[in-house]
Amino acid sequence: MEVFENHLIAPYTTINLGGEARFFCNCNSEEDLRNCVKFSKENNYRLKIIAGGSNVIFPDEGFRGVVAKIEGEDIKIIKEAKEFVLVETWAGTDWDNFVKWSIENSFSGIECMSGIPGSCGATVIQNVGAYGQEISNVINEVITFDIESGKNRIFKNEDCKFGYRTSVFKNVYKGKVIITKVVFRLSRNTIDDYSYPDLKNEITKYKEYSNFSRIEKLKFIRNAVYKIRKSKSMIYDKNDPYSISCGSFFLNPILNREEFEKFYSLAKEKKLDPPYFKVNTNYKIPAAYLIEKSGFYKGYIKNGAGISKKHSLALVNFGCSTESLLNLANDIKDKVKNEFGISLEIEPDIIK
Repeated sequence: MEVFENHLIAPYTTINLGGEARFFCNCNSEEDLRNCVKFSKENNYRLKIIAGGSNVIFPDEGFRGVVAKIEGEDIKIIKEAKEFVLVETWAGTDWDNFVKWSIENSFSGIECMSGIPGSCGATVIQNVGAYGQEISNVINEVITFDIESGKNRIFKNEDCKFGYRTSVFKNVYKGKVIITKVVFRLSRNTIDDYSYPDLKNEITKYKEYSNFSRIEKLKFIRNAVYKIRKSKSMIYDKNDPYSISCGSFFLNPILNREEFEKFYSLAKEKKLDPPYFKVNTNYKIPAAYLIEKSGFYKGYIKNGAGISKKHSLALVNFGCSTESLLNLANDIKDKVKNEFGISLEIEPDIIK
């Protein structure tokens, strides 16, 4: 395990923000993680686990504790059946590399989540999803170890309490367990009905698609998703200034019927016809719409922090500080609350 003192955190995050960590550890195994936990506990230091750094923002003054970065990759099939396979990955395994591996082996269930930055372990915490697929649909079990007791604990799918961009690892067990391995259940013979509009349009434009073999279809979907995400600067690329972000910064609000009717009535008073999506008995409102109708626009910049020209939900570091970025986020939240009575929730993990 490599340990560095007073080490700059920013380069290990996709938004490139944050001061120095008192100690920074590269962990390539569970043993490394356990040693890191032991060190932090014995010296009474705070501990923060990161991997791809795509959904975390550290303060300008740094982190006066231990930052442990999970590194290394490991993917292995642990069970094969006629209709599915169980695949175990090390938590630090790059998510997009895993998606690529699954497609090359003709396994489906995660192809629509191509291009998402981060690690396999982190995708579970957020219940990451894109273009109609979600992590919750392919999780068999999550292997962790308890920071306090040091014992391993296994969470079955139902134990994870998955919801819209959330799980027990984001709330109940945040800072209490560390995800070390994830077991995915991938399909060997089915392919999803790709009904998400942007993706469906790409398929419709390509008439040969229906004649493709299974693996050709999976590769086509991966390339189509890449094309869509890249057009929105949602593929992390150091050479693309609009991708220096955490991706979507705000969650799409989910309103119950009473909240929705109040919001819809208010929108109509403003002569607006807001889009919405029915989710069981609730209503999902696009946060991007609320932001734009509250007076902000794509390309807006204040003190080096801005809204991407390509995606209203992405807040971008154009040479700002963490303080400036969070000030912009709070400005947006306040305006949306004042205009529509809706409180936007920030998606990235803001370290204080």
